[in-house]
This record gives sequence, structure tokens and C-alpha cells, in this order.
Amino acid sequence: MKKTYIRVITVITAAAVMCMSTITSLAQESTAVDYELYEYIKEKFDGFEGIRHNTEEPSGEKDYDRYDYQTVVIKAEALPEEDMQHVTYANNGFYVLKFDTEEEAASVMDKYEGQASYDEYAELWDTGAEGYSYGSWGGDIIDTAEMRQAIIDKYGSLDRMRPITVGVVDSGVDYNYPGLAERISSKVYNFTRNNCDVMDDVDHGTGVAGIIADLTLPNVSINVYKVSWENPLTGKTSTPLSAITAGVDQAIADEVDIINLSLGISYSPFTPDKEMLQKSIAVARSKGIEVVVAAGNSKVNSADYFPANMESVITVSAINRNRVFDSGYSGWGTPIDVAAPGTALSVYSAGGGTRILNGTSFSSPHAAAAAALIMTYYDGNPAGGMEYYLRSSAMDAGDEGWDIYYGNGILNLSVKAKEPIIENASGGTEITIKAAETDSEIYYTLDGRDPVPGTKGTYLYEAPLNPEESCEIKAVSVNPVLEDSDIVSEKVYVGSSIIDSDFEIDDNGFITKCVSEQPEMVLPPVIGDVEIRGIAPLAFKDCSNTLTYIELPETVTSFGILAFGEAEGLRVRLAGDIEETGLYPFGR
Repeated sequence: MKKTYIRVITVITAAAVMCMSTITSLAQESTAVDYELYEYIKEKFDGFEGIRHNTEEPSGEKDYDRYDYQTVVIKAEALPEEDMQHVTYANNGFYVLKFDTEEEAASVMDKYEGQASYDEYAELWDTGAEGYSYGSWGGDIIDTAEMRQAIIDKYGSLDRMRPITVGVVDSGVDYNYPGLAERISSKVYNFTRNNCDVMDDVDHGTGVAGIIADLTLPNVSINVYKVSWENPLTGKTSTPLSAITAGVDQAIADEVDIINLSLGISYSPFTPDKEMLQKSIAVARSKGIEVVVAAGNSKVNSADYFPANMESVITVSAINRNRVFDSGYSGWGTPIDVAAPGTALSVYSAGGGTRILNGTSFSSPHAAAAAALIMTYYDGNPAGGMEYYLRSSAMDAGDEGWDIYYGNGILNLSVKAKEPIIENASGGTEITIKAAETDSEIYYTLDGRDPVPGTKGTYLYEAPLNPEESCEIKAVSVNPVLEDSDIVSEKVYVGSSIIDSDFEIDDNGFITKCVSEQPEMVLPPVIGDVEIRGIAPLAFKDCSNTLTYIELPETVTSFGILAFGEAEGLRVRLAGDIEETGLYPFGR
């Protein structure tokens, strides 16, 4: 057969065709397969074991932990017949060629210099968690229970919920695991052996898929694309970029809603095998498929790692149980979109039971699960898109706004914005109001009325407030994708100007008498050049009938007996700690 093929292939692997007893044939699912080219490859490689690894024993000083020196990826519009006979996979102008020897592969590398690369292995982003025993806490941090209940309240029954599919491109799953088995769809494929057995022999994908199953509702199913295995030549896990590409392509053909990639590789040098995967991810995004990617471990700068550094994907860093970025391992940098639980998580383990592990590998499926729940709630992607929703709803953490560790904040599945926090941190009259979410705006009033954006007397909070008189502040958080928060209120008391002659002060700095008729007072630390240290017995008895509020400086540390007389309903605000107090300082 003499023929040069120039068609750009979307899916060419034998995947679905060989799994007709288990999953629906691609012939029924997609018209994107070039069947003539598929038959050609099938004829040439009858019995081929899949996108695999070196078969020769390691030789020389080659990096067998990183490269498959018998597999070459070529970027070309077409290949001649002599090279097509070695093709095992093709996609979007890229060809994967498998050779019997390293010498043959090296010869083709020379022939296509600048257009070819050896197939490189990505890394699965998990690590041990010695010394931790936190367990499964991630769902509580991101409020999955609230979102699940909102979905149930909205739709009532499972058959009214939109079916959502998450494609997990990983090391496979333990499809016998209770609670996970029933969530695995019929669309599965093992790209390392060209068959339908996706059993997890690495014990990574089971934990990833388990998080998605555990956090979502049964309307969410999981397609499994096995792309990793234990490499017998190195004794380590190998995850070829060509297999990952095939998995992503199959997920596209299967029309999944979300793809989870808990893996990555150094971006430099940017070789054809990486470009091939990048192209497939770009195709997925162009079709509206959300792609969620782990930020990476080993404290890497995610800008230097692929596919975490792709602008179109959702890149997820890791936090610990205290909602703090885990600098001990998590990737960071400009690509970070959101942060999610990743430290000391209890995850499903292949063969049964659970393991406690760290890793952005497990942060990523938290975000994939969140996307699945959001799609369920909104019956598709929310207005503005998934990335906009996750960014806008994220709980601000670290530096205010976006930062290189948390991105836009901590993943948040609350349906309603959190209440704003009104603070008087300075101890004076300056008032600050903080929103919990990164993109929430705060609206407030100063007259005790409920704030309604766009109405008279309701203001957008932009800077600390300094009320000139006592008032009741009411505030609400308004978020572009969440329901408005509950309204919170705080009464602020602002004292009139303090007149030194209204007070008598002894040599020890104790106020011994007050004759002021002001109902509200904010005492300064110094009156008449004397630092105020305490309130003597009965000092305020002459003004106890009119005084309703007093704010004391942090210099005041002592109260005498009946210091404020019989002041009923008096509100006192202390800036410091009281070390000594007599009997009934505020009356009997």
C-alpha cells in the first residue's frame, strides 16, 4: 500500500473500536475518525500493546525516567509511507511513531530535526503526608454540602438534574471500589495497553476520581482514561504525553463536560510532544469543555510547568486544613486561578481502604467536582463562564485580591455571599468593612436603614469610614454570581469633644471626678497633659444619669468601686485590658 496521508486527524487510536463490548463504538459517537488511516495502522500493528514505553534495557546515560527513546512525536502536515508504517497515533498535525529499537528512533529524530521529540513522561502530582491524620475535610472547606442541598432543593429528584460527565485522564481507577464503582461510566479506555481494563496499578487515579465521586451527586459520572502505568524498566510510574493526548482526545470525542489533569511536566524545552497535548487541550476548550489542572508539587513555579501554565485552563494550588496555602509542596505563580484542599487528605486507595496524602493532584479534583456541581445547579455553564464564576465566588485569602499563592481565592461553593465584617480595629472611630469573597462589593447605610444598591442613602464601600456622629451602620455583600449576603449592622458611638475642665485627675493618672453632661464620650489617652491610667471610685457618679456610652483608651487598666456610679444601660468599650477592678464598677 503506497499512500501519503495529509488529513488532520482528531481521533485515530483503536480505543473505542476495540472496546465495543464495553463502550459504544466511536463509529456511533463521532465522525471525526479517519477510518481508512485507522485500518491502515491496525493492519500494521495487529496486536500492538498500546502507547507504551521502551522495550530495550536502559543503556548509556540516557534519562529513562523522563523519556521513551523508542517513541518519537513529529509535527508535520504529512509523512511519507516509510514513516507512516510506524505511526501509532495521530492528531491535529502531529504523529506518534513507535520503533523496535532506539537506533531507529534516533535516526528519525535526526531526519526531522526541529520537528521531532522523544515522547516525554509527565509527573503525577501527589506525595506522602507523614505526620498528618486530618482525613476527608475538603468538602467542608469549600461548602459542597450547601451546593448539593441547593441542587436538591431546586430540582427535587435525580432524573430532573442535568447529567454531567467528568473525564479523568490519569492512572485508571479501582473500578471495584464501593461508592466509586457505580459512578464510573461505560466509556473507559486504557491507552497504555489498548484495551478496556482501566484498573489502577499506580494508585493515583483512584484517589482523584474518588474525590469527584465523593463531593458530587449521582448525576455526575466519570469517564476513565488510563494513561499511566508502572514502568518495569525504571520501577517508576510513566505517564507519556502521547498517552495523555490520546486520553484528552478521547474525552473530547466522548463529549465530556470537564477534564481533570492531575499531572504536569516542565514547560521548557517546549517540544512537539508538548505542543501536541497543548493543541488537544485547546480543542477541548474550544468545544466548551472545562479543563482543570493541578498547579504542581515540589514548590514549583507553575508558570514553568505545563499544562498548568495554559491560560485557558483552571489551575489549582493547594491549601491545608487551616485554609492556608501549603508552601511545603504546592505550586504557585501567575497561572493560579483558585486554591483548594490538598494537604493530608483521606483519599480512596486502589485495592480498598484510604490513604492520607498531600498533593495538588487532589486539589484539582476538588475544583473539577465544584465545576460539576455548578453545571448541575445552573443546568449548564453559569453566565460568564466557569472560570468567571469560580473567580468571582472565591473566598479571598492571602494578599487582598488576586495573588500568586491563592489566585483569586479559596474555592467556594456557597450559594449566598458571606456576611461582611464591620471592624473598628484602630480602637478609635475609623470603621472598616471587609467582604469575604474576592469579587464581592459592599454597600452600606449610616442611618439604620437596610442598604439597597442604587437608592439614595446607600453607598458603595471604597475606603475606611470616619463617622462624625453616632450612627448605626448596615452593610451587605453583593457578588456578581452569588445571592446577596444577609445584612449586618453595627452601632458606632462617636463622643463629643472632650473638655479638660470636665475632669479632675490625681497624680497617679486616675480620673477622680467627671461633671460632663455628654451622653457619649470617647476618652483620649491624655487629658490635661496627664496620661489616664484608671477610674477612681465614684468618679462618674455625677454624670451616671446622662452617660450612655463611653470608650476608654488602652492606657486605662483599673476601675475603682462604683467607678461609674449607678449607670444603668451604660455601654463601655475598652481598648486595653483591665488589670484591677473594685466592686460594682458599673453599679449594683
